Amino acid sequence: MYYNIMNALRVYGMEHKDRLKAYYENHKDEFAERHRKYYEKNKNKILSTRKQKMTCDCGSEIRCGDLARHLRTKKHQELINNK
Repeated sequence: MYYNIMNALRVYGMEHKDRLKAYYENHKDEFAERHRKYYEKNKNKILSTRKQKMTCDCGSEIRCGDLARHLRTKKHQELINNK
């Protein structure tokens, strides 16, 4: 069921790409304002989540906010390949 919904959204997005892009461009300020308000309202929660420490599969201790960057590092790739 979830797959069907996501697939339908993907197809809709591809079929209406120009229309969606134009809508975003026309309402860019509204999106930015909504994002700013959400961040201000949830700032402490967002920052505390980013600061939490975790142990990666490779054995390195990293912050949750840096996980995506860490996964691309040479250090991580070498440690995973050597396991």
